[in-house]
Amino acid sequence: MNDDTFNYAKEILKQIQYADPNAMNCWGVRVGFNCFALPETKERRAGIKMDTNGFKHQGRVDIDLTWADDYTIKFYDKKENVIKSLERVYAPELCRTLDIHIESGPDSPVKDLEFTTTVMEVN
Repeated sequence: MNDDTFNYAKEILKQIQYADPNAMNCWGVRVGFNCFALPETKERRAGIKMDTNGFKHQGRVDIDLTWADDYTIKFYDKKENVIKSLERVYAPELCRTLDIHIESGPDSPVKDLEFTTTVMEVN
């Protein structure tokens, strides 16, 4: 793995933490213990793999940053078979989508990220 891989993995973690700083704790995830960077492949630019211990899902979850700058989230069973795959998840909805499927269900208290812009219209 190269520095870009780790930088993208850190950015994925930041996007989750900006939306809810406690979400990963609720899922039983600790970086370096059960959360690791994934290398670049033909399908993904970078990603993270985490072993969760949530209310709705216990087991491996992969978050792949695709080359189209969206995410594919894969949920695995105990035998490492993909049981659910969510495609075209965007950064603002990443943490909420994860929380819905790992911990809280549709009543997740996690909000989508809100972005502000500094772009001003010039006449």
